[in-house]
This record gives sequence, structure tokens and C-alpha cells, in this order.
Amino acid sequence: MKNALIFAELLFTVAAAVLSPSANAGIGTPAETAAYAPPAGSETRKAIMDTLRLEMGRLSLVKNPKEIIFVVGHLKLHNGWGWFAVSPQTRDGTSHYEPLAGLLRQSNRGWQVMEWLPEWTSADEQADPHYTGWFKKLRTRFPAVPKDVFPQFQNEPGLAL
Repeated sequence: MKNALIFAELLFTVAAAVLSPSANAGIGTPAETAAYAPPAGSETRKAIMDTLRLEMGRLSLVKNPKEIIFVVGHLKLHNGWGWFAVSPQTRDGTSHYEPLAGLLRQSNRGWQVMEWLPEWTSADEQADPHYTGWFKKLRTRFPAVPKDVFPQFQNEPGLAL
């Protein structure tokens, strides 16, 4: 009887590990079947915003990154990858900064910005209004990124990123 209980406990532990949604996921995240937006106030979203604040300070875009909040236009995550588009501003709303967008990757060290969306000139925008060429090159460089983290463009529903 004792051996049967030990065997049952072992079997339950193995089954739970195999059937767990996080068994085949990225670092510390549950396996997702589709991209999702982490809700405001969640630990994941807070970690990403903190990463963006640190990056703004590192790049000398702001003097005091702790005073920055982000108006989030797009934030989608899927299996340890993500895409963000944010508009930084001071907490009191008196200063606004250029919008930022880029590719995120989760690792053992947390979230990291892998690539920033480049600034676009008006000539670039006329030639490629949705950065289609740039996104295709990005997908070539990072083929593991799930397509559903990227923004969808309403007037180009067939756009294949």
C-alpha cells in the first residue's frame, strides 16, 4: 500500500509537470496559444515598463526615468516575445516625449529591448507607410518571433509580416 501511494504521488507529480501550461513555454511564462496584452497593473506589464524606463535613461532620452509613465498604444506578448508602442510622458503630464516602439524578448534577466523601431522621415513614410520592408527584415533577423505580436494595419489586411 505504501509503495502504491508513493507511486501515485510520483505519477501525479510527473503528470502535473507534463500537462502544465508552462512546461513548454518561455522563461517563467505560461505557454500562450495567441498573443495577449498584459493588463495594466500586472507584474508583467510593470516589468516591461520598468525596462523601458531604464532604457530611456541609458539612452539619455530623459534626466529622471523614474518620473516617466507610458501611454500604451500597443503591447502584445507571445511565448517570451513582444512588441510595444508607447508614448512616454512625465507623471504630471507636463512633458511629452517622442513615441517609442520596438521588439521585446524575455530572458533570465527579465525583459530586454532587442530592436527599436527607427525614426522615419517623411520620404520613408511615403515610400513605406507601415514600415513593411523594415518589419520583413526584422522577421528575417528574429524568425522565432510570433507574428501575432506585431500591429495589424487596417488598410493592408493581407500584409504578411
